[in-house]
Amino acid sequence: MPILMKKYGGDYETGLNGCRDAYPICKVGKDNAQIPFSSAIKFNAIIRDMAPGNNNPSNAADNITLFMKGAPERVLARCQSVLVNDREIPYDDEMKFDIAAANDRFGLMGERVLAFARVQLDPAIFTKDPAYQFDVKGWSSW
Repeated sequence: MPILMKKYGGDYETGLNGCRDAYPICKVGKDNAQIPFSSAIKFNAIIRDMAPGNNNPSNAADNITLFMKGAPERVLARCQSVLVNDREIPYDDEMKFDIAAANDRFGLMGERVLAFARVQLDPAIFTKDPAYQFDVKGWSSW
């Protein structure tokens, strides 16, 4: 059975390629706005347009969004909140302890753990038109 992913605007596209087509990677000049994974930085990041065709969004959900995945210590170090049971809660010291303990338990069982993050970027700062110029050259040290 194919995986269905909801496309912005209500239509459904099939599979990963449909999702990629629905939310294209933003560009910086000719290059994609992304940080490829490397063992040195232990994460990758990509910026996608969540509402192609809407060049002047009034809210962050219709703007561009940064997605990140990688080693929990690298991803979570950049987070201020976490999603638990569909609720966003502060990533405070207690939550940091709980997540580190869970990560350690998985590690002791030989399991690999990945963290995922997303931030919807403010359209007042991160504009589509003109396109915000992300510094892709200096991202390896980000």
